Amino acid sequence: MASAILAEIASTPPWGWPSDSTLEAFQVETGEEVDDLLVTNSAGFSAYIQAKLRLSLGTAPRSDFGSAVAAFVAQYLHGGSGSASFDEDD
Repeated sequence: MASAILAEIASTPPWGWPSDSTLEAFQVETGEEVDDLLVTNSAGFSAYIQAKLRLSLGTAPRSDFGSAVAAFVAQYLHGGSGSASFDEDD
């Protein structure tokens, strides 16, 4: 995804996004609840990605799986705004 954005080439939008939309931004460590990756497109859609090296299905709320689920719930409750600040000069 990031290479398609940087190369400014046409690519099939992922996740069932509209075919006439283009990938616009690929942000890492965003400050959002789900903060590993945030991908946005020209139609205003956002995809939040929580990346883990490995994931075990522990029963504790603070397990890797529990913390990932908690992050997505918090993101949903905050409206999934995609409002992470992005400074093109960084």
